[in-house]
Amino acid sequence: MDLSRTAARRSATISLLAFMFSMPLVACSKTVGVLSTDVDGGAGLGPEAQAEDGMGASDGEPGIDPETGLPYDPAAGGFVMGPNGELIAPATMADAGGSDSVPGGAGSGGTAGTGSPPRTDPWVPPFDEASLGEDGWKDSQGTLCTEGTTYVTSRDLWSDERGVYVLVGGFNDGDGAFMIDPSGATRCEGGGCSAHAVYFNDGSGWHQTFSEGGFIDFTESSIDGMPGGPLVLWSSFSAGPDPFGGAGSCALAHLDGSTKTCISGVDQMADFFGVSADRAYGIMDDKLIRWDGSYWGPEPTAVPYDISRLWADDTLVYGAGPRGTIVSYQGEWTVHDTRTLQSFTAIWGFAADDVWAGTDGGELLHYDGSSWERVSWPLQQDGCNNGIRGMWGAGGVLYLHTSTQLLRYSGGSFESLASWACGANGGSPAIQKIWGNAADELFLALEDPSFAGSACGSVFAVYFDGSKFHPF
Repeated sequence: MDLSRTAARRSATISLLAFMFSMPLVACSKTVGVLSTDVDGGAGLGPEAQAEDGMGASDGEPGIDPETGLPYDPAAGGFVMGPNGELIAPATMADAGGSDSVPGGAGSGGTAGTGSPPRTDPWVPPFDEASLGEDGWKDSQGTLCTEGTTYVTSRDLWSDERGVYVLVGGFNDGDGAFMIDPSGATRCEGGGCSAHAVYFNDGSGWHQTFSEGGFIDFTESSIDGMPGGPLVLWSSFSAGPDPFGGAGSCALAHLDGSTKTCISGVDQMADFFGVSADRAYGIMDDKLIRWDGSYWGPEPTAVPYDISRLWADDTLVYGAGPRGTIVSYQGEWTVHDTRTLQSFTAIWGFAADDVWAGTDGGELLHYDGSSWERVSWPLQQDGCNNGIRGMWGAGGVLYLHTSTQLLRYSGGSFESLASWACGANGGSPAIQKIWGNAADELFLALEDPSFAGSACGSVFAVYFDGSKFHPF
């Protein structure tokens, strides 16, 4: 199945794992303090990770570079993993950090593009000063601190009436433990140690509620949920049980309290959408799978085309995918004529006859129940990737975003709420996800690569109250 969202990352993952699995391993661990585990999401305990021994990069053989902790293959030109999990050539990393041992590689815990020590100054959001409010959300005054993950591969956010959940995943650079397990043990001190952690804020402050580690995880994982029901962790790629004795991985799992439950039979997911505690949907290969409150199972008819984005309500499902594909399902599949060949990267609806979809090329389309029409909108033209990356809406108010622009559609017109210039090689802050609880309670997850390796990491949460942005 050719899924536009996952194909490139999956290919890179397979290439990396192919040479990594042949390398000798050593185990390492470190004890640190225990964090709170008393909120929904629960502590997930994973065994110690195992790490590469650092050989290879210095002796001309494939391996893990001892300074960066990144996969390195001299024979292949010394490829490394980019800041968003993509496989890129060293020459393109000139402005994204560097080390002496990997030309153009991400600096060993340093600031992007400089090789300098990690930043210690406070993060300044990339919004206009006039649109910034005081830090905080409800009674939460502190800002998110994700324990300084050096190389981030997952950054995601979801919310409901219980609060806000942020998922951060990645691996460290070999300079020390990077993500704390509620059990008190970190994954590893050496290079190639990875973990995913969930942070929760109910309006009183951030707590890490779940952490699980294992061998290096190059795949992007996501957090979603069913309003009032379990949280869901899902991934576009799963290699099955961790062959190195780590916690293993599964492509779809429920987080309910302190319990993580892997859903058997799911080896990859393209997208997930939760409607309620007893209704949710996922895309697995050519199947639309549905949660009925007790069990997951497939809908009886296969999806007619590749789809990688979902939106659903109590009565129907819309799916969008590559090369202009949009389909809907209400007992049977309907294929829509979108009159575009661009790939859809976002979809959101308010009703069967009020659905929006955006493409990787920046096209915005609206469906009124009879036809899809292009809609003009104030796209920022700055030479960056201006594709629409996500949408969320409530009460007829639609929010959509690119990497460096957030907009709101209400009352028949668009308003650009925030925009900023992008840096070379993705070196500027980027909006990774938006989600909300109401039109005046929107949450954003941003990543600022210049803070990679800093004490609280490079992933930040921001609350928008309808008029002002508040880091929290």
